[in-house]
Amino acid sequence: MNDNELDTALADLAARRPEAPDYLAARIVANLPEPSAFQFIRSWLLQSVWRGATALILPLALGFVLGLGNPVEQEMSWVESESLLFADTLEEYDSSEI
Repeated sequence: MNDNELDTALADLAARRPEAPDYLAARIVANLPEPSAFQFIRSWLLQSVWRGATALILPLALGFVLGLGNPVEQEMSWVESESLLFADTLEEYDSSEI
């Protein structure tokens, strides 16, 4: 069997193939399992690169906005905060040893 005979045999086979009934596609779709919420969200995010990037950056941006909106009031001076670093040393130091 040469290539031409094989091509014609395959074309004849494709032409004789019976078509599926119209209701078959609806029946297959109806029998598919329902996607879970996680699968739905995952597929929605993966459809576009921008959706995934936005979902990743949104919590970071929200943190910056909340951080800038509520400034921390600093009541302690720089010297007082630095002296806390040496508080343990100052407690052990005996000034009468000088």
